[in-house]
Amino acid sequence: MGSIGKIFYDFKNFISNNAAIIIASLALFVSIYENYRGRKHDRLSVQPAIEPITHILENEVKVFLKNVGLGPAKVLEYVLMLDNKKISHNDLLTYFDDKFNFNKIEHDLILPPCIFQVNAEMILISCNPHLTIGERNEIFRALGKVSIKIVYVSMYKSKITDTLQFTIS
Repeated sequence: MGSIGKIFYDFKNFISNNAAIIIASLALFVSIYENYRGRKHDRLSVQPAIEPITHILENEVKVFLKNVGLGPAKVLEYVLMLDNKKISHNDLLTYFDDKFNFNKIEHDLILPPCIFQVNAEMILISCNPHLTIGERNEIFRALGKVSIKIVYVSMYKSKITDTLQFTIS
């Protein structure tokens, strides 16, 4: 047997003697990689998404935040802004009450840290005034001056910082 034949024979023996180890190593690598991808997919599939929602009708004003994502959110920080100035929730209620003479305003108190479940709503303003079209348009314009800086985490601790602007729905 020549030197090339011996090299080929030795290589063939090495492969056949170690085939089980090679196959097991490849199977382990594929298994670990698929597990990593599956966990990454699971984390992304339960991500929370908090959106501002506005309903202004002739006899109802409702401004709220809603978790439209697929997972719960833990709110860590919540800052209301009016004309880019930090205000309290009571300042926001007073601003709208003074401007539009709402007789009774209902709202939820948001005190971080708090858990915000999927499809849950946090009401910022809810009242039942009788509004003309002009008054509804004024409320739309006033809400355009309001923004919310919110910091929350998903159940997998991925941090999300967002500044929400109200739009008309």
